[in-house]
Amino acid sequence: MSLGDRFCITNVVLVFFVQLKISDFGNGLYHHWECSKNSFTGSIPQEISKCKQLQTLDLSQNKFSGVIPNDITGNKSICNLEKILTLKLSNNALTGEIPHCVGNIELITLFLQSNKLNGTIPANFSKLCDSLMYLDLSDNQLEGVLPKSLSKCQSLELLNVGNNRLRDKFPSWLDNLPRLQVFSVRFNAFYGPITSSPKVNHPFPMLQIIDLSNNKFCGKLPRRYIKNFATMRNMNESGVGNPQYLGDSVSPYSMVLTFNGLQQKYEKLIVTMSTFDISNNNFTGQIPYVIGGLHSLRNLNLSHNVLTGNIPPSIAKLSLLQDLDLSSNRLTGRIPQELVSLTFLGSFNVSNNLLEGSIPHGFNFDTYTANSYQGNLELCGKPLPECGERRAKGTTNNQDDPKNDNERMLSMSEIVVMGFGSGVLVGLAWGYYMFSVGKPFWFIKLASKMESILIGFF
Repeated sequence: MSLGDRFCITNVVLVFFVQLKISDFGNGLYHHWECSKNSFTGSIPQEISKCKQLQTLDLSQNKFSGVIPNDITGNKSICNLEKILTLKLSNNALTGEIPHCVGNIELITLFLQSNKLNGTIPANFSKLCDSLMYLDLSDNQLEGVLPKSLSKCQSLELLNVGNNRLRDKFPSWLDNLPRLQVFSVRFNAFYGPITSSPKVNHPFPMLQIIDLSNNKFCGKLPRRYIKNFATMRNMNESGVGNPQYLGDSVSPYSMVLTFNGLQQKYEKLIVTMSTFDISNNNFTGQIPYVIGGLHSLRNLNLSHNVLTGNIPPSIAKLSLLQDLDLSSNRLTGRIPQELVSLTFLGSFNVSNNLLEGSIPHGFNFDTYTANSYQGNLELCGKPLPECGERRAKGTTNNQDDPKNDNERMLSMSEIVVMGFGSGVLVGLAWGYYMFSVGKPFWFIKLASKMESILIGFF
């Protein structure tokens, strides 16, 4: 170890009062420094930039505040860690901007989620993209757009920028990434329709978790993407014994997903997790029939949009589906009886639509509560009132009530009186006109007699 590296480690240890985790101690080299899940406070010391041999820096889940060291002129920037491969500063209270020089570091993992970072995402990922596999910038206050330089990150497996203030169109230029497994832009201000790039024959071939929820997307559902999600259609589950997780032992995937209307934080995601969530947008049109081809899908959330038409029976082909939420749309027709075959379906919600007819029964459908169906006035059958009972009640209220008959008779008599009244007014007017212009006496007399008869009648 050089004298400079010894000085670096000594200074940093004195600042943090912490025992370093040393890899390759036998060779006398400090490559990995992990101080996560503690209660360290204050700012990250700039002296850390002198640790030239550092490959892993994990200060996540502490209480660090202030900015990420970025004093380029004083040679005290985080970007001076020339050999750094894993940089984890997540779950702290860091502020300021992401140093734009990180685009020049050949990182594999960059985790900055759950801080208070603002500004824009660095636009230049030219060097970073050669090796970058995991990029998580979620739960910050970042603005602007997704940099198109990310399309060069051919090794990227995880891209999570959810819960920020990004405003952009759907990044269709990402669909050529051959290894992207997890993509989340939830809770931002993305807008417009989702269109695919015609130059890519098999878009998003490895994608198995996509979360576009709580944005401003519109237009029809992306039928071409749905048809080509290869991993969601046929995930290789052979040889899966003990729980295995996405990512690796050093950088497992961690993210928030929504199931059954509830947000849940997953510290690790099992390799068979497959989610398609586009809820809380402005999508219109029908649910495409090809959605039934996503045979490996576990969670499907299309709720809170403006979808119309029938529920496609092809959803019954999603035999592994565990969570299905179609609530708060404008879906019509019946609930397909075929859905009863979804024996793994633990959560089902079609509330607040325009569905009608009887609710299917059998298997898990006998366990769903009335909350799964509320807001569909024409649905009937358990757990809602039976169909025959509802119709009988409607008949009694509308046809067999004597009070209603009296009201109808009264309305007819009022109409007749109004007709006679109108005739009287017309007759009096004509009589006055004939008299005033001096018409024959016999006509005036006849009109006067008719007037007396009508007045007497009323």
